[in-house]
Amino acid sequence: MDTFQLSLEDEEILNAATELINRRAEYGHHHIACALRTSNGQTFLGLHVSANIGKGSVCAEAAAIADALKNEPATVERIVSVRYQFKSEPHIEVVPPCGQCCELILEHGPHSLVIVRVSSKLVLVPISQLLPVPFHRRRN
Repeated sequence: MDTFQLSLEDEEILNAATELINRRAEYGHHHIACALRTSNGQTFLGLHVSANIGKGSVCAEAAAIADALKNEPATVERIVSVRYQFKSEPHIEVVPPCGQCCELILEHGPHSLVIVRVSSKLVLVPISQLLPVPFHRRRN
């Protein structure tokens, strides 16, 4: 797996996602936040929204991508997701996107890099390596 070191800009989106989940974490409602940077340098945020019916839930990554796309055509360059752990000593951890979100990220940033934890280190990994065999819709 190819990995790359985080830059200061990557630390900024990690901090933005962490600040959002610290502010909005609510057991049973919001446990994941996402921050992404587009190719034009803008940062967008998304918050996981739980629903009583699982299919009604919205992933934080999808919310962040939608936020970016509502403003202008955007290409995801970097993305990170963090999860709030509701335990006796709450803490926040970086988590990889789910498979469905990997597909979505790949569609809106085929060359994007994702911040993930490999062993004990945070690194950037190409989205194509998190989803090596993506689904491609035929467009006529």
